[in-house]
Amino acid sequence: MNRSVFALMVFGLLVAGAGCPKAPVVPGVIVAEKQRPLAELSPNDVIVSVNGAKLTKKDWEARMSLHMALYAYGMPNATAQKRDSFRKSREQRTILEYVNTQLALQDTRRLKIEVPPDSVREAEQAIINSYTKGRSTPDDFYRALGVNAEPFKRQVKTDLLVKKTRQALYADRLAVSESDIDAFEKKTADWNAVYMLSNQVVVASGEELVRQLRAGADFAETARAVSQHQPEDGVLWGEFVRSEIEDPKLAELAFTLPVGAVSDPVETEEGLVIIKVLERTGGTQTESAVSLNVSSVKLARILLFMYTAWEERTRPQIRKELERSRVSEVQQEWLAKQWGAARIEYPNGTNLWPRVRNNRGTSNIRRALQP
Repeated sequence: MNRSVFALMVFGLLVAGAGCPKAPVVPGVIVAEKQRPLAELSPNDVIVSVNGAKLTKKDWEARMSLHMALYAYGMPNATAQKRDSFRKSREQRTILEYVNTQLALQDTRRLKIEVPPDSVREAEQAIINSYTKGRSTPDDFYRALGVNAEPFKRQVKTDLLVKKTRQALYADRLAVSESDIDAFEKKTADWNAVYMLSNQVVVASGEELVRQLRAGADFAETARAVSQHQPEDGVLWGEFVRSEIEDPKLAELAFTLPVGAVSDPVETEEGLVIIKVLERTGGTQTESAVSLNVSSVKLARILLFMYTAWEERTRPQIRKELERSRVSEVQQEWLAKQWGAARIEYPNGTNLWPRVRNNRGTSNIRRALQP
C-alpha cells in the first residue's frame, strides 16, 4: 500500500460482531487520502469494505431508497424540507449501519444461524403493523413500497438474524428474571422515598423564605442568593398578560395578590415558586376574565428545584425496559470488540467518516502512515 493511504486504528468505538475471516486480516480502518464526495462516485465505486464485503454507491442508494420509502409511508404529509432533513440524517447512519451489520453477519455465518420462514413472516407482519396501525393489509403496504418491497423483506430477515445471533452469544446476560423485576420495583420505591423526603426539605425551605420575606427581607437579595432561576438582574421574572402564565395557580396569584405582596410557595412543573407582584397595569382583580387577560403584571420570582419521582410501571413494562437496557449494553460490548478485530476500508476517502468516527461522541483513534 502506498503512502497516500492512512491506517486509522480504532479502539473502543460502538460497532458490530465479526467472525474469523478465511485469510489473515490486519485490523484497522484504512482511509484513502484523496476525498471523493459521494455525489462524484459512480454506481460501482466502493464506499466502504468490511473484511472484504463491499458497499458500492449503487448499494447505498438502494438502502437510502428504502429509508425514504418507509419515511414517506409513515409521514405522508411531510414537507419537502422535512424529507430532505430526514435524508441527510440517514446518509451517514446508513454507512455505519452497513458496517455494523456486516460484522454481525460474520458471526451469524460462523455460528451457522438461520431463521425459519415463519419467523421472518411474523417479524414482517409486526413491522408492517407498526406502520399501518391495522388500517391496511400487507399487500397494500408492499404495493406502496413498490421496488423497495423486496429490499424491505431482506432487511427484516437480516435484522432477525442479527437478533438471533446476539441471543445465541449472550442469552444468559439478556434474560430478565422475576427477581430482576422485583429488584427494579424496590429500587424505584427506594428512590421515590428519597425524593419525597428531599422535596419535603425544599418545601420547608420555601416556607421559611416566605416568612423571612414577609418579615422584611429584601426579595432581590434573597433571590440572587437562593433562586435557581437566575435572570440577568437576578430577580425580575418578566412582564406577562394572564394567558402567558402557564401554571393556573401562579396566574391566579399574579392577578389577585396586592402589588408588593409575596405569595406562598407554589409547586409547579418547574419546581417550587415564590412570586412577588412588582407592578400591575390595565386591570384589577374585580374585573372580568377578558379584561384581566389584556392587563399585564410584572413579577419577581424565586425558584427552588424539586425532585421528580420515578414513574410507576407495570411488571411487563419493567421487563421490556430491562430487556432494552441489556440489549443496548451487550450490543455496545459486542460491536466494539468486533470493530477492534476488523479491517474496514474507505477506498475513495473518508466521505462521511468524520461523523462515523464520532458516533459515540469520542475520537479514540490513533493515526499512522502506512508504508
